[in-house]
Amino acid sequence: MLTLLRLIVLGLGVVLLPAPSNALITKCKVKASTQTGEISIDVTGVAGTLNQDVDANGSFVPVFNAGTCVSAGTAKNCTLDAPGSLEARTPPADCKLQISDDDGAFTCGFLKGCVVGLRSGAVGLAGPQGPTGPQGPTGPQGDTGPQGATGAQGAVGPQGSVGPSGSDGAQGSTGPQGAQGPPGPQGLEGIAILSKTVVIAFPTSAENVVAFFVDRAVTVEQVRGVIKGATSVTFNVFHATDRSAAGTAVLSSNLLCSSSTTGTDGTLAVAGKSIPANSWVFVKTQALSGAPSELAAYIEWTED
Repeated sequence: MLTLLRLIVLGLGVVLLPAPSNALITKCKVKASTQTGEISIDVTGVAGTLNQDVDANGSFVPVFNAGTCVSAGTAKNCTLDAPGSLEARTPPADCKLQISDDDGAFTCGFLKGCVVGLRSGAVGLAGPQGPTGPQGPTGPQGDTGPQGATGAQGAVGPQGSVGPSGSDGAQGSTGPQGAQGPPGPQGLEGIAILSKTVVIAFPTSAENVVAFFVDRAVTVEQVRGVIKGATSVTFNVFHATDRSAAGTAVLSSNLLCSSSTTGTDGTLAVAGKSIPANSWVFVKTQALSGAPSELAAYIEWTED
């Protein structure tokens, strides 16, 4: 089951902090684009190379466009990674960007709109193995070879002692092996079942979060929701080739999820559960009761 954490950018997140005493940096400004979600930083007082440590593990690497975004000690629109990549839109787990230059390290403040948490997921379950095909029939037994000739009987000795016994005849040759029977039919191929889970922390009644993208036609087999806290979240799953569109509902009616244990299954729409190739799949909340701290929406599908 895949766990998918998200970054919701509500606007430009900007943080200004004074520089520590052992650095020349005087201002650090972190922002996230409302159009692409890509994170960029502006820094004043840069000495030498501007580096970033988005994993917060002490391994600093230069910002992606360090050769063009830093001039005369001022950094402008420096990005974490290549434009359009997932890394360019992924904030640190604690939402505080670590930077450094030739004079030392510096911690920028909390990125507005960032959700604290690990940036990872799990792979979906593999489909069951298909049954083994039946064994092919046994080939016919080969013909028995001819029996060897009987040796000549020894001469009868004189009355009294018995003459020696005659030698055994030569053994006949083995007959040819029978032809091999045809192979049995191949077993049926197993059907791969794929799944992902979208987790929304402190959901509102108007969330709109991408779950995944499919490059081929798929059919949704199950949608289940579970919450943490009280009281309920009402949501539905939609798909569209245009992310800005309202989308087609996967469930025949919105799922009111109040279970915080085993979860609640939604009823799939006959037409809506079939998703065409090159479609975005996203979760939209419709209503909220109480103040649940988490909504997890599990989606399971098979490829057509």
